[in-house]
Amino acid sequence: MSVSVTSAKKSEHPVLQNMMQLYLHDFSEFDRAVEIGQDGQYSYPYLDHYWEDPNRFPFLIRNGEKLAGFALVRVLSNPHDGQSYMELSEFFVLRSDRRQGVGAAAACRLWDLFVGNWEVDVMA
Repeated sequence: MSVSVTSAKKSEHPVLQNMMQLYLHDFSEFDRAVEIGQDGQYSYPYLDHYWEDPNRFPFLIRNGEKLAGFALVRVLSNPHDGQSYMELSEFFVLRSDRRQGVGAAAACRLWDLFVGNWEVDVMA
């Protein structure tokens, strides 16, 4: 298994948008606020910001040559002390690549790219 995490280019926006549909569909099982629109699509209003805001970073995850998921990372500032930290805003691994170490390897690659403090929220 060779897991890679690469910056998603603007030309790869449609790839990430398509994968976001799978992610939001999976997520809708746990969060009733995630609803499909009348157009049959899930909405994620912040995706474009990942190519516009210098503090947001979109990544694609691959298992070998095969697309396996994505991650969205933001750099935020702690309001109490002004220290920067990274937030793993969204993280998705395709079902076919789960429970094989792909997610763990991808997370480690991200932490290596952004050394420092991280915030990773986990749904109970």
